[in-house]
Amino acid sequence: MVAREKDIIGGFDVFKAAQRAAREKTGAPNRPEESTGAAPEGQAAAPRIGSHIGRTVLPTKHHVMCYECSYEFTVTGKVKSTFCPKCRTNLTFQDVSVDAEHAGDLKTAGTIRIGPEGVVREGEIFANFIVLEGAVEGGSLFAFRELTLGPDARFDLASVQARDLKIAAGATYQFDECRYHHIDVHGELTAHVQATGTVTVRASGCIRGEVNGAHLVVEEGGGLLAQLHIDPALDSSKPSKPVGKQRAP
Repeated sequence: MVAREKDIIGGFDVFKAAQRAAREKTGAPNRPEESTGAAPEGQAAAPRIGSHIGRTVLPTKHHVMCYECSYEFTVTGKVKSTFCPKCRTNLTFQDVSVDAEHAGDLKTAGTIRIGPEGVVREGEIFANFIVLEGAVEGGSLFAFRELTLGPDARFDLASVQARDLKIAAGATYQFDECRYHHIDVHGELTAHVQATGTVTVRASGCIRGEVNGAHLVVEEGGGLLAQLHIDPALDSSKPSKPVGKQRAP
């Protein structure tokens, strides 16, 4: 005869029932795990173990490259400036926007944005991150980490150098050759792509031409019309530094 599910009693339930019966017979107090949790009248409830422990938020880490000596290091938390551990230069993290004609040098460990109305006439611009939406008619740009090209950026590829490249959504570019560590495509890129890190094609992006890289990620909706040569052995944990930054004074 097969027992119905509601008639089945687990061994653990029998054991606990026996424990309760023994305590009731001897008058022993209930164990903490069997208590209802209600405090006696007139007495405050005991705090739960660990109730005083809050959520810990880890401080943000910033990977920085010195714009004077090219030394790479990490700083933690919100910072406005710091000293390079190697050359002792006082580095600023100020973000700068160029929204008109500009001639002269700019240096920051933060971000420099050249807006749609911004025009660089001359000088050297150094930053960890550069967003180019305007024009570079003279001088040079050196992004120690990432260069973002907007839809209407106007420049000579030889005048801009970076470790990583990002093609913004809505932007379309065609280059003979494209050599970077990581390449992140939100728009359209036609080129012979060579990456020592990861090539990422976002849902709104598309790459045409040829892709040589260590890793490839294509999001759903992304386009890829290219010959592929993907080899994890090409992965470089220490990517080549932008050649131009060696010219930093």
